[in-house]
Amino acid sequence: MTHPALICVVGPSASGKSLLITALTEALRRRGRRVASVVLRDDSTAVFVLSNGGRVTVSRHFDASELVEFVGSIEPNLDVLLAEGFRAAGCATVQISSDDDHTRSADDADLVATVPTVALLGDLGVFATGEGDRLAALIEERLGGEKQESPSADGGQGFLGRWRRRGRR
Repeated sequence: MTHPALICVVGPSASGKSLLITALTEALRRRGRRVASVVLRDDSTAVFVLSNGGRVTVSRHFDASELVEFVGSIEPNLDVLLAEGFRAAGCATVQISSDDDHTRSADDADLVATVPTVALLGDLGVFATGEGDRLAALIEERLGGEKQESPSADGGQGFLGRWRRRGRR
């Protein structure tokens, strides 16, 4: 059984980690990747969202290897697991920084990218279609995988772009 690549998404509370994971999930799926995500809550509960949209909630603490092993046992063909709020040495990390804080909390060797909060919250449509795709390319490069772009039925806008357009009507 192969294990999915683990990408940690870290940042301050209410900085847009879930929003970033939604955009990254869509961008990686458009590239042909099978993506799942996990949110680790303060009470040691892990909520997994599988690539088919199914959800699994587990009440226990996980370390990095257990996260990938657990989700790999449920979904053996998974390519990427995006972990919200999880930090581990050696884990490829995307860090969200607040507008006034530019310190790095991730080890430089693990850091794939730093995304300022303003890029997430300023204009969702631009982030979802532009930055999300560029960040997905960085993640694929880090993982050593080939780019597998595939056109989407919604013109590459994804959920966030559709949501933003719907709000303008």
